[in-house]
Amino acid sequence: MRESHSGGAGPEDGEYLRACRDGDTAAAQAIVLRAARDAGFVLGPVWHGTGARFTAFDTSREGAHFGTEEQASALRGKGRLRLRPYMLAIRNPLRLPDIGVWDNFNGLHAHLERHGHISPAQAERVWAEWMMSDGRGWAAIKAALRERGFDGIAYENEQEGPGLSYIALEASQIRSAAPIERDRGGRVIPPSRRFAPDHADFRGLPPARSAAEPVPPAHGQPSPQR
Repeated sequence: MRESHSGGAGPEDGEYLRACRDGDTAAAQAIVLRAARDAGFVLGPVWHGTGARFTAFDTSREGAHFGTEEQASALRGKGRLRLRPYMLAIRNPLRLPDIGVWDNFNGLHAHLERHGHISPAQAERVWAEWMMSDGRGWAAIKAALRERGFDGIAYENEQEGPGLSYIALEASQIRSAAPIERDRGGRVIPPSRRFAPDHADFRGLPPARSAAEPVPPAHGQPSPQR
């Protein structure tokens, strides 16, 4: 087993790597979840199902959706075959009903304004940004939610199965909860490197120095519940 040692070692890295070498998946998993929560990724494990291969979520519209394992599994009939667990840096999500088509800007904007989740001034500012470009509108709606103290969205899933689903607004809020993740060289990534707060890669890795790893095109990489 190759181990990745670049960067400073954390207090649990040695114990974790020993568990990986010994095949003790339960011990490795417990250390990963503890490290995630210590780093602020407190929500989870939650699940995402997809047939695509990528290491950073497309959050250019409303964000990335996560839910129960049952909810993620419900999309297997649509060709999304791989289920993975994640931890999310979400502490205060805005609770909403399931509005159905989440990546419809007009619908989400109208719902937030109508129910007072954003102020009239915020709604006007967000709309002005939307008129400039799609990307500016989505960035503005997320900024308005953060101004109100929300760092994500939670909704009662009415399509893929009972229970809450969650939307992470930014890719940097998402980290893999798998017991083992590997870096670009195939080396096991220790917990001290997996939960860096500012990187989009769900393994916690900084961007590649050369060409970026392939990521599905914008809006072509679906969320697990939509």
